[in-house]
Amino acid sequence: MNCHRWLIVSGSLLSTTLTAGCLGFFSPPGGGVAPAPDTTASETAQIRTILGSLTRGQQAYYLENGQFASAIADLDIGVRPGEGGYQVEIADLQPTQVVMTATPETPGNPNFAAGVFAIEGANGTTTVVAQCESEAGIPLPRLEGTEAVCDNAQ
Repeated sequence: MNCHRWLIVSGSLLSTTLTAGCLGFFSPPGGGVAPAPDTTASETAQIRTILGSLTRGQQAYYLENGQFASAIADLDIGVRPGEGGYQVEIADLQPTQVVMTATPETPGNPNFAAGVFAIEGANGTTTVVAQCESEAGIPLPRLEGTEAVCDNAQ
């Protein structure tokens, strides 16, 4: 009988310790208020992901249709132009290239642009991508030979 009581006390002590540990884990150090998330960093990370999805979508669209999509909705990848704190648009569309820009809605966030370029080679058509970032002005991706590069912001 004493052994049984010891297990109950031990179980209760273990439960109390685990509960206190879990509650302490969720409290910020020093007992203060948790810091606000860095919206600039999260918006920047999100727009990089969105532009990556758009460039892959444009690559696939080109390889399937022989041309780039003229509207973001045509890519059918679930990305909307105002998502992630940025206005995204197709800024330049030509037969062998498409450039998409992302302008921040929050002042102080960087500007982005992504370009997809079609290159004819011995083994057929391939595409190359450049994703550019600038603190001031819109950076412009361009094709230099067979390599996609970023120009200084304009």
